[in-house]
Amino acid sequence: MTGLMKNYKETLKDTPQPILLSQMENSIDLKALFSYAKANNMKVSELSETDKKKFVRARCSL
Repeated sequence: MTGLMKNYKETLKDTPQPILLSQMENSIDLKALFSYAKANNMKVSELSETDKKKFVRARCSL
């Protein structure tokens, strides 16, 4: 095994498991977020944290 392959396999051991959508506590209305940014002639990255938090919603558990 080459050094690169060894490093790759060690990195995989430290990689966390993916988070399932059903495990997410919040959701983001991306369409509304992008529309808001566009309406204000800004990029999403230029919006303040307060503006971004307007589009975060707690996910309902069924």
